[in-house]
Amino acid sequence: MADLGRLRWVLTADTRQLDNALRRTARGFQRLGAIAAAGFSLRGAGNFMRGAVDAADNMQKTADAAGILVEELQQLRFVADLAGVEQRQFDDAIQRFALRLGKAQLGFGPLLETLKRYNDGTALAIVNSRDTVMALGRLANLMAQVGPQQQAALAAGAFGVSNVRMVGMMRGGARGIVAGAADARANLSILTTETTRTMEELSDNWSRMSQNISSSVLNMSTGVLKYVADMVSGVDDFVLEMRSENFWERMFPYTRRLLGIGNSRTTR
Repeated sequence: MADLGRLRWVLTADTRQLDNALRRTARGFQRLGAIAAAGFSLRGAGNFMRGAVDAADNMQKTADAAGILVEELQQLRFVADLAGVEQRQFDDAIQRFALRLGKAQLGFGPLLETLKRYNDGTALAIVNSRDTVMALGRLANLMAQVGPQQQAALAAGAFGVSNVRMVGMMRGGARGIVAGAADARANLSILTTETTRTMEELSDNWSRMSQNISSSVLNMSTGVLKYVADMVSGVDDFVLEMRSENFWERMFPYTRRLLGIGNSRTTR
């Protein structure tokens, strides 16, 4: 239990000073965005800014889906990377784990079926964990006590067959995750939830603005295409009318008037 408490403390430790600096950077990004919108020459800077905002937005949404804090996600990503698990694979694994943990708490699912093989109360403790991080630590402690084959089976049940490589992150128990998280804090600039929420809001606003612009362009294009279609349709109708049998007979009186030719009578 001490290791689990340590895990939670390390993963959520205060980074207020760094967070303040990053929020100032975010505000600077917003100002830079306004300048980039006004000047084509700043397109490269605008693209860089958008990439940074989208990355933070994605990070926040992934953390939300996994039921963990964004600070925890960054440090767990670092631990996973040290174990040879790529970021995309880890993100998929932790979200699957959160989903399977929820199913297990409701009494079904692959995680519960896997944990039923263990009758020492460990499985029940994992299922009854109050959050994803605690459950992850307890699962890591269980995996540290069994052999490689059972570790692979537990990883498949918890994270999915495609994410069995999570064994490398988990085999050292909660203590190993704590040590990796400490390394993360020593080597990473950790974004806090407040910062990523700001980035998320900025990204959402950006997306809405892009959608509005796209809709306006689409509406304008639709109007132009309709005008062209109507014009082409009118030409087609005129051509068909010209091909009609009595077109020139009907047009002859108008042609005479246009040319100023008066009606002449033929006298016998």
